[in-house]
Amino acid sequence: MSSMEAGVVDLRGRVVLVTGGSRGIGAASVRALHRAGARVFFTYRERQAEAEALRGGLGENALAYRLDVAD
Repeated sequence: MSSMEAGVVDLRGRVVLVTGGSRGIGAASVRALHRAGARVFFTYRERQAEAEALRGGLGENALAYRLDVAD
């Protein structure tokens, strides 16, 4: 059975950007995309501690940037 048949998307070799990734749905998206093999770049606006904790737990294939997309 291939990964697509099992309902899992293979994102190895892909780069993904998630805005608002430090908590809630954004953080869940970061985790899911990372599990699927993507290198994940995510932004946060104010919650640096949460962003760094998430990034640290995922290792080198996750990077967090402080950014307000409204600017």
